[in-house]
Amino acid sequence: MTAKEYLSQAAVLKRRIKQLEDRVEEIRSEVSSPKAIRYDKDMIQSSPSSDALANYMIRLEKEEQKLIRCKEQYLDKYEEIRSRIIKVMPGIYSDILFMRYLEQKSLVIIADELNYSYEWVCRLHGRALMTFSRMYHYTQTSH
Repeated sequence: MTAKEYLSQAAVLKRRIKQLEDRVEEIRSEVSSPKAIRYDKDMIQSSPSSDALANYMIRLEKEEQKLIRCKEQYLDKYEEIRSRIIKVMPGIYSDILFMRYLEQKSLVIIADELNYSYEWVCRLHGRALMTFSRMYHYTQTSH
């Protein structure tokens, strides 16, 4: 694993949280959305059957549990990465790694916020990654 891959784990978990939140919302909207009426049946139901409602509740519960676990993983990983970044070197290297990987800002935005040129931030980012890699024994490039 490279330093960049390690540092990107929080962002990956954050995207997974968003996907799970979307899925939970989708399931919730299923029960409240109008269903097509079938006129060929003898009896018309105006509410979901108890089996359908039970299945809905089970699906919703499973997805909500996945979401909770994912949020817990994210918080743990975020704190682990944050504490490692702080140890790299106080100052600009830590700032850049934190902004890039935990705040998920682009290098262009980071350059603007720090009042540096984009090229200089790219160099500093590379140096920060090298320092992080050496400190925590990550490979320099992916294979």
